[in-house]
Order: sequence, then structure tokens, then C-alpha cells
Amino acid sequence: MKKSLLFIIALLFTTTAFSQNVIQLFNGANDFFKLLQEEKFKDAHAFFDDTLKTKLTEESLKKLWGDIGTKYGKAESLDAIQSKAQGEFFAVTVEGKFANGDQNFILGFNKQQKIVGIFLAPSRKAASYLKPTYVDTSLYQEKSVYIGPAGKQLAAIITTPKMSKISL
Repeated sequence: MKKSLLFIIALLFTTTAFSQNVIQLFNGANDFFKLLQEEKFKDAHAFFDDTLKTKLTEESLKKLWGDIGTKYGKAESLDAIQSKAQGEFFAVTVEGKFANGDQNFILGFNKQQKIVGIFLAPSRKAASYLKPTYVDTSLYQEKSVYIGPAGKQLAAIITTPKMSKISL
């Protein structure tokens, strides 16, 4: 009984510590992007660990943020939405909504909660297929079908050549 009680108490402390750590990481990510929005690049640069500070200078950070602004427009909102442990590091995803589109970021944090990396997250929008200009759609037909039993169906498109009328 005592072992069970000790285990539950240890689990609660561990969960509480992890939750507080995640909240601190979210706050750190949000604060970092707030400083970028306010163009306080020196203060934002202070969030970096020593290694990243040498690789990404304050001027480079300013240029990076300017390039993002040129491409996506003015930032409307930047909010940390997800955290994931990656070995010794934590990855925090920040959802960015801009005037001309959305761009998410992934910030890598070390155990001291210093930023060790900034990454542009790939777009979640699926790229739509565009047929090449040389395709002659009058030569074939497409039919959407579902294969397999109900509840486990696989969507498919069957493409067959169009039959030309043969005159005899």
C-alpha cells in the first residue's frame, strides 16, 4: 500500500513538473516572437544559446524576420500550440498567421530553455496535382471508384482510353 501511494505521489510531482516546463517553453516561444514583432532583435537574440548566437547573429535574425515579413506580410498572431520532447531537446511548434498566409515555426529548446534552433515548418496544405500542359484529356476517361468492403474502402481512379468510333 505504501509503495502504491509513493508511486502515485511521485507520478503527480513528475506530471506537474513536466506541465510547468511545457508552460514555460510555450511562454518562452511566445515571448520570443513578441519581441520579433516589436522589432526588439537584441532582446530576442538573448533567447538563443551561445552556439546559436554565433551562428545566427542579431543582424541575421533581423534579416530573417524581414524576409518572412516580405513573403507573408505583417504578423497577425503567433501562438505556441504544441511541444514534443526530442531526446535532450524540446521542440515547440508556433502557429503563425500573417496577412498574406500562414507559416508555422518549430523552435528547438535545450534543457536550460534556450533556443538552439529555428525551423520553418512545412506547410500542412497538400499540394494539388496539376496535369502537365501536354496531356490530352480527350484521349482518356477517368472514373472514381471505391475498392474493398464497407468501412475499409480504398478510393481509386480508373483511367482508360476512350474508344474511338471506327467506321466500316
